[in-house]
Amino acid sequence: MLDRLVQEKGLGIHPYRPREPENNPQRPLPENAAARRSRGRHRPSVAADVALLRFRIPARRAAHWSCGTNAARGNPGIRECRLETGGAMGRRVGKPSRSLVGAHRLRWEVFEKRINREQPSVESSAGPPEVHFFTEPGGRRIGARFFARSTGTVTNRLTEVTVREIGVAEKTALEVSTGNPALYRDFYSLCCAIADRVQINKQLLDDAVTQTLKSWAALIRSRSLMPETAQTGLLGELLFLERAAGVLGWQAAADSWFGPDSEEHDFVLPEADVEVKSTTQEQRIHHIGSLGQLSPKGSRELYLVSVQLTRAGPSGSAVSLPDMVASVLASAGAAAPAAAELIRDRIRQQGWEDEDAPHYRSYYHLRAPMMAIPVSGDFPAIVPGTLDSLGQLAVARIKHVEYSINVDGLGVAHGTKQFNRTLFGSVKKR
Repeated sequence: MLDRLVQEKGLGIHPYRPREPENNPQRPLPENAAARRSRGRHRPSVAADVALLRFRIPARRAAHWSCGTNAARGNPGIRECRLETGGAMGRRVGKPSRSLVGAHRLRWEVFEKRINREQPSVESSAGPPEVHFFTEPGGRRIGARFFARSTGTVTNRLTEVTVREIGVAEKTALEVSTGNPALYRDFYSLCCAIADRVQINKQLLDDAVTQTLKSWAALIRSRSLMPETAQTGLLGELLFLERAAGVLGWQAAADSWFGPDSEEHDFVLPEADVEVKSTTQEQRIHHIGSLGQLSPKGSRELYLVSVQLTRAGPSGSAVSLPDMVASVLASAGAAAPAAAELIRDRIRQQGWEDEDAPHYRSYYHLRAPMMAIPVSGDFPAIVPGTLDSLGQLAVARIKHVEYSINVDGLGVAHGTKQFNRTLFGSVKKR
């Protein structure tokens, strides 16, 4: 700091040391009272304390300094000056200042009082962008309005939080609010976090809201692992996806995968539709969950691909679900990044979360090759047409049908030319 003063003020700086007056060597220089106070309070002196220095100050600059009258006797060219780095002479500097980040937010205790008054209130937080923290009459709802451009891409999975675009006077704002009084305190912190992202970190509004909501959702999410049937079902679909990618390429294979939650079949290939079923039983017994699951779409051919798995130790050809997810995403990402993102969305729809991977410890290997079985004619399926003989009134009373089928000995095996020709037709292997 002293170097800066020398450069900016053109000052000559000399340490202050009491010395004998030049006109009377026997008489010591009287000690400045402020110096005595400083010396008494702070030993040793700290750089942050007020410095007592002697400066050679040109007359035109003297007005900028607080100077004492106890100049050294016999040397009128030197004036004793106090460079006050904070407060009065001798006071310690370093008292924490108010945080700029928190300065434009009401403390929760203050905001809570506004809620309890049961009158509407708005607290503006200067931007950009401008943010209004509001309470509705009776404290029935609180939230924040963000006056920034929204593209309508906010993703919100929190049931107690409402996100909507509203008009305020001539302006448009994105409102984030809740009406659950039990959550008001924590929700106010969430609103402040969004405001910090857009005002301090300069994030786009939709990104800031989505990221904050996702972070809070992840924080409170209870761990819900996929049951074993769902794990083997996803593993079977990934095994088939990998084989389809070997023929069609990763992008086309990913585009063809719709998964179990779609109204379509699991895979819609160029030549046919495919329903993938996995089992860990010694026979190829598969569970069918609805009347429509094995119903062909229009004139398109439908095949059931049977994947027969068995438990194994972590060695050899055995694979776990986390291993398969990582392998598929890595291969797809290297070939077509967009395909990898689509695949990631599909596996999440089935309940997969990356952070749960360490909890899926089971290893499997194929008990036998995959089989492709045409769903036609004599295939053992119950479809809506199967019930026609019951009459329209009776069929209308049947709301749900589940059943199991045994397809041992049916179909063509993977690894044969007929398997690829059956499912992929004339498509050349990539």
